[in-house]
Amino acid sequence: MWPGGMAVLSNGHVLVVYGRHAHLLNRQCELLHSKQLPINEPYNSFVVLANGLVVTKNISDKTSARLSVLNPDTLEPMASDIDCAEPSIARLSAHGNTVYVVGMTSVVRSGVLTSVHAFASDPERGVFILAFLGIVVGSSLLLFALKGPSMQNQHNGVGTANPEVASFGGLSREMMLLLNNILLVSSMAMILIGTLYPLIADVLGIGKISVGPPYFDFFFVPLTLGLMAAMGLAVFSRWKKTDSKLLQQQGAKPLLLSFVAALILPLFFIEALFSSSIAQLLASYSVTAAITLFFSLWVVLMSLQDLRQKLSRNRFPLNIKGLAASYWGMQCAHIGVAVCAIGVGLSSAYDVQKDVRMVPGDRLSVSGYEFSFDSLDSVQGPNYVASRAQISAYKNDRLVAVLHPEKRNYSARNQVMTEAALDPGLTRDLYVSLGEPLKGDAWAIRLHVKPFVRCIWLGGLMIALGGLLSVLDKRYRRRRQARQLHAESGVLAQ
Repeated sequence: MWPGGMAVLSNGHVLVVYGRHAHLLNRQCELLHSKQLPINEPYNSFVVLANGLVVTKNISDKTSARLSVLNPDTLEPMASDIDCAEPSIARLSAHGNTVYVVGMTSVVRSGVLTSVHAFASDPERGVFILAFLGIVVGSSLLLFALKGPSMQNQHNGVGTANPEVASFGGLSREMMLLLNNILLVSSMAMILIGTLYPLIADVLGIGKISVGPPYFDFFFVPLTLGLMAAMGLAVFSRWKKTDSKLLQQQGAKPLLLSFVAALILPLFFIEALFSSSIAQLLASYSVTAAITLFFSLWVVLMSLQDLRQKLSRNRFPLNIKGLAASYWGMQCAHIGVAVCAIGVGLSSAYDVQKDVRMVPGDRLSVSGYEFSFDSLDSVQGPNYVASRAQISAYKNDRLVAVLHPEKRNYSARNQVMTEAALDPGLTRDLYVSLGEPLKGDAWAIRLHVKPFVRCIWLGGLMIALGGLLSVLDKRYRRRRQARQLHAESGVLAQ
């Protein structure tokens, strides 16, 4: 079997696609990495894009071509595979970050392979991001510098600082806050390094480095799961010292319920659950979804248990009024983190995207939804002419959405733009976009079902609301007034 392609990269490494495998060799032709490609067919071509990513595809006159995007340094996937509408036996070609695939009857252009650092090519956005980081980081450091000297253990009345350092237990609330800060700062540093280092390496001429999902998943996921594990325990922690038996007692039931529910709930996302064999169930079962649900339910159940215990101390409405705004803010923010984690984890586990060839009248199934290509019309816009499709989405033979994606041609600059159609929902988002016109009345169409992605934004809003409620707590204003009165009384005494 002959090699499908061979190239020398900018760092001197040799990349070879041979059969179903990709191999990376150093300058001495010693093997560094090998990667088995997803389709059990020979791969005959690859291209290196302007952003450094490697794109390869299978060769077949029967199976539709599938593009795989690889990291040039590790050969790990950098994006989801992209299915083309037709088989392809020709080699790939590329211009910048756009890949061209010559199919059996048409040419497909894919411009979705954009580097995660593409924002750096836009000076206006880069300056805005830099200014935003300067304000956020600068104000945080300034606040710490102003308040740092007063962050000592206070005794003998308001405002009297004792220079002795206080001691805290390993499970105290202070230690939970410290752990929270360490994990969040570590996550921020990991993202900052992964985003800026490739840009710095490119500027210094070290070489083009691509950082993608493998790097962020390897570091960010464990840090986030550790944060959520500690978050569940934090609601029952006490200042200075917390009895470990208390945490064991309070966490036993939520831990068991979270574990059982996390094992069972992913089964309901499997199509044809009751008609599938054990082997099919195991193949379709998502471990990612189970882990996500376990940690998210752990945080939610621990928060709700703490809330139930506090509300049971008094009758309504005294039990509601007796809880401070900062407590409601904590509950809202903690549950918001769990909701956001559900959005990230489940959308990653059950995200389905297909690039298909359709003509008006065709009907295709994607992740339990039936998409019907109803019609295609020409539309005159203010400064463009568009081809607008009508695509109906059905769930269990019930119409759930009518989408109108467009392919716009702006005559002033002779630009062709894709206007995707979106049907949002709390449990799923449906995306449909028009690709390129194919032979006859056919079009390349992308159908995308992304479940629970709205939970990411909902969780973020809940976290922001929790922070706002904590800031509005009256107790903080009372303490500030007390310090001011104490300072004024000291001046009068002198």
